[in-house]
Amino acid sequence: MERSTISRADGDVGRTVRRWLAAVGLGSLVVAAVLVGVSRSPLLRVRDVRVVGTSHTPPHRVERLAEVPVGEPILWLDESSIRERVLRDPWIADVRIDLELPSRVTLHVSERSPIATLEVAGWPVLVAEDGTVLGPGPTRGLPRIVLPAGPVTRREPRPELGTLTRLLATLDPAVRAQVRQLEVEDGGELGLRLDGRILVRLGAAREVQAKARALRAVLSWAAEQGVRPGVVNVIAPTVPTLTIAD
Repeated sequence: MERSTISRADGDVGRTVRRWLAAVGLGSLVVAAVLVGVSRSPLLRVRDVRVVGTSHTPPHRVERLAEVPVGEPILWLDESSIRERVLRDPWIADVRIDLELPSRVTLHVSERSPIATLEVAGWPVLVAEDGTVLGPGPTRGLPRIVLPAGPVTRREPRPELGTLTRLLATLDPAVRAQVRQLEVEDGGELGLRLDGRILVRLGAAREVQAKARALRAVLSWAAEQGVRPGVVNVIAPTVPTLTIAD
């Protein structure tokens, strides 16, 4: 008799647990259905798209690239696809997408800035610090990049391009303002041409920051001594050399 009582008690507990789990599962489904319904509510649909942070790229162009579906549920937007479309513009380095409930989408854009120029298919184009070819634009005051013979396109930039632009960005602003040309020789060695016909030999694309510091030090010393440099060699940045101009 005692065993039968225990067995019935165990059965009752089991049925209670199963009923509780079923109730929880049903409740979860109900909650999920409610949330889906709310997320598709007419109150939570895209009605306004804003673009902030641009200076070169017109906001309407960013909106056109983004193709944010106005009228669609804001919580169901494919943000990764929107981001991918916006980043097709070479001027746009990054974009952050904010969903401002109930109905506004804000695109926070970070743009690239031109740091040098390059000739592509016979026409000067602007190049950003990371080597991205931006396209045509005002080139006045920007140094010129000269690469060894070979094709250069916006879709397939040359690796040397990024090397030179990052080198330029590393230079002290006072030195960078003097740069008129950056070049890569056939052997891959880098060089600069500064105001006053000063040639700077940098060698291979390594120890770039050390070479930038050495160049600044040599030019500062020359200015203090009243010496006009002809060639500055910082291939070995710890022992730079200076040839005085004739």
